[in-house]
Amino acid sequence: MRYTGHMASPNRLIRFAIGDIVYSPFSNHSDVFVIESGYVIAFTYESTGKRRIHLIYGPGSYFPVLTTFKNTEQRASYEAISSMTITKYGREEFLQKLSSDLEFCNDILHRTVEQLAIFAERVIDLQATKLEDRLLESIRVLIKEHGTPANTGFRLPYKLKQHHFADMLGVERESITRALSRLKQKHLIAQDDTGIITIFS
Repeated sequence: MRYTGHMASPNRLIRFAIGDIVYSPFSNHSDVFVIESGYVIAFTYESTGKRRIHLIYGPGSYFPVLTTFKNTEQRASYEAISSMTITKYGREEFLQKLSSDLEFCNDILHRTVEQLAIFAERVIDLQATKLEDRLLESIRVLIKEHGTPANTGFRLPYKLKQHHFADMLGVERESITRALSRLKQKHLIAQDDTGIITIFS
């Protein structure tokens, strides 16, 4: 069960629109953000200038994970892919709450384990050599984390475009378009007019 208690007042809630940069390497690294609603992608830029998406965080997740617990370089940027509401904590305040609020601590521990599991699944994804298989597995991971029941399976609650998947898998957008088409032809996934993806159970 997700922690529902807050020491934050309502005016600490921050709202973002689709496409807003929520956090970047140039942000204040003493801040920690807990997602109340909506979804955000974490990405970095490769030496070629191409964007690489690493993870998608949803309600209950917090970021940035590494700089919250360790003084390290923050390389990832975070972009809203839906309307979002986030609670901002100072880093020291966040750590103090972890040490003084058992329910909050248990919830953050649970979310940390979930986020590490997603990292592990992404590593497994990289072992698949066929793009079609890698794409399907990436969709399955996202459905497992964020999916909601649909008539014939499970659907993502947000829209992902071809360039998002291309940035996740490190390939060209045209390759993703072809792979998505093959998955649809095999009736493994469907995509409605808004771009929302459903995976068949």
